[in-house]
Amino acid sequence: MNQSYHILQIPYFYPQNEKPLWGIFFKEQFNALSRENIKVGIIYPENRSIRELNLKKLKDNHFQIKLYDEDGVYIYRKHGWNIIPHKFTLGIYIWINEAVKLGIKYIKKFGKPDIIHAHNACYAGYAAKILSDKFYIPYVITEHSSGHFLNNIKLIDKLFLRGIYNNSKINITVSNELKKLLCQKYSLSSDKFMVIPNMVDTDFFTVKPKIIDDNFFSFLTICNLVPIKNVDILIKAFYKAFKDNKNVMLKIGGIGSEYEKLKKIVIENNIEDKVKFLGILTREKVKEEMQKSNVFVLASKYETFGVVLIEALATGTPVIATKCGGPNDIVKDGVGVLVKPNDINELIKALKYIYKNYQTYDSYKIRNYCYNNFGQKITIKTVIDLYSKAIDSR
Repeated sequence: MNQSYHILQIPYFYPQNEKPLWGIFFKEQFNALSRENIKVGIIYPENRSIRELNLKKLKDNHFQIKLYDEDGVYIYRKHGWNIIPHKFTLGIYIWINEAVKLGIKYIKKFGKPDIIHAHNACYAGYAAKILSDKFYIPYVITEHSSGHFLNNIKLIDKLFLRGIYNNSKINITVSNELKKLLCQKYSLSSDKFMVIPNMVDTDFFTVKPKIIDDNFFSFLTICNLVPIKNVDILIKAFYKAFKDNKNVMLKIGGIGSEYEKLKKIVIENNIEDKVKFLGILTREKVKEEMQKSNVFVLASKYETFGVVLIEALATGTPVIATKCGGPNDIVKDGVGVLVKPNDINELIKALKYIYKNYQTYDSYKIRNYCYNNFGQKITIKTVIDLYSKAIDSR
């Protein structure tokens, strides 16, 4: 690939010092594009919750704008605070205005990009549309947000979103279910969207031969411990499936508002020795836990995609997931099992099935499936082809 395109990326969230894994998949994609001779720039108003404010953080983050070279990719960051939360329209307006100002600053220094690529219409897409109108630059949108499913989109935004999508050269969704939802919700034709799944760094997430031990078998889940992830149902299903089997363990990575509730369920069922809470995991620890575990489980009510599933598959680990959107495109025969969301009996059957039939899963076949469908090479080629199409249609 020898195109020398210049792309300005606007992520709605992105890794920052306090949250190094927040939006890490954006960073990985931008770096992968850069390695393919694409000039990538990023603008990001990284506002923090005012609840985290203290003197040290204020010293480091006092609304200053700084330009960074991060792995050969230039990014303008504004180190600020959510003085007015995004649940209020004024707070959103401030974020959009800050993104537009960063975009103008970037263009003045580095010149006009060929494409502006916004990640989430709310609210990176708004900033992209304003910059597009001001500088006559086409924009594209990749939609990742579960807010459309959860009805978290404000009424005023619903009025604008159809225009944001319609004026975009190309809209991308990360799954077929999300595409279908957006078309229905905003009365858009299906040809306004194309599906490009998220990618996984298969150089980082690698296979490590599983240790087969008749006396130990582990299930793993990693997610934010919040209601939409259904970890309570997973714990209850695990208990019912394996309460009489002392050799099976469930490991839970992540933190969140449900932690105390989940801990209580474990204690009430007297399975403290079978369920282990891992807390916050570094990127390296995520990989390590996936490599060590026999099966990865994601029991969510809804996922626009499910990046943790392809990370697990890249390590050769079979998965159990709910038919809740994104996983429908990911989990196929030979790599795992799909079950209905919120159905504890189906989940119990799946846990028992994959435990009993574990020997039929081939780690290297699972990884190859992942590499061929979600590896960086195929995903980045598709994205660059999309850029070509958008630029040619100007």
